[in-house]
This record gives sequence, C-alpha cells and structure tokens, in this order.
Amino acid sequence: MSEYKDFSSMPPEEERQFAIYEERSQVAAAQAKKQGIAGAAAVGVLMLLFSAFTWGWGDDAIPDDESPAPSEAQDELGAE
Repeated sequence: MSEYKDFSSMPPEEERQFAIYEERSQVAAAQAKKQGIAGAAAVGVLMLLFSAFTWGWGDDAIPDDESPAPSEAQDELGAE
C-alpha cells in the first residue's frame, strides 16, 4: 500500500484509508481490459469464420446441392 500514499490533498491518516479503493480500482481496470481484449478476439474469430463460409473459403466444408437433372426440353434438343 505504500505506493498509493500522497495521491490527494488530504492529511496522510485519512488518505491511507482510501488506498485500498485506489488499489481495487487499478485491479478492476486491468481485469476489464483483459476481458475486453478477449471479447474482441472472440468476436473477430466469429466474424472471420462467418465471412469464410459466406464468401467461399469453406466450399469443401459445406457441399453444394447436386446439379439439377436436365429437363425434358433439353433432352429433346440434345436428341435431334
């Protein structure tokens, strides 16, 4: 706690009572930063996967429907 002394204009006795709150604030800010980075990374990975499957990087992962059977009109044209 010695690193938090003299951070305000209060008398030292009163100021020491608030040092624990300053320390907790700094710990909470560091934890929030880590959680924000982790959340942003997760969203980035999800966006990358979504775009990969949407724009064709994952063509082998999701097979297309088989090509449709030729219609009767095409059979008649091909038979002539």
